[in-house]
Amino acid sequence: GVAGAANVAPLAEAGIDSAAALKRLGGLHSVYLVALRGFAVEAGKLSAQLQAAGAGQDGGEALPLLHTLKGLAGTVGADHLAGLVHRAEQALKADPGATGGAQLAAVIDAIPGVVDEIMRLARQLDPAGALPQL
Repeated sequence: GVAGAANVAPLAEAGIDSAAALKRLGGLHSVYLVALRGFAVEAGKLSAQLQAAGAGQDGGEALPLLHTLKGLAGTVGADHLAGLVHRAEQALKADPGATGGAQLAAVIDAIPGVVDEIMRLARQLDPAGALPQL
């Protein structure tokens, strides 16, 4: 086992598998913390861009944004969000109209809650704020 990984409980309700994410990052809490903080910043930006793409019903604009979000979600172990993003990608490719738009809306709606959980996990890993901020 990875020392220290046991005290980072997976946040199943948000679909965040922190243990698996830590393992992928070599068990390095500091690297995971940077990834968590980076996710929170980037997910906020991507959410705004996805909202604009959704409002313009531009599936072509949304797809690369979704792909980026899926990669970030995978890195931090936000498996539920990564699954939603995957479904949105598939739906937009098949039907950029109503079905794709509904799946995109589900992703956008999920982002704030996942970001909240990610920030909570970051505070759990670094309660004193001792590690450098981004």
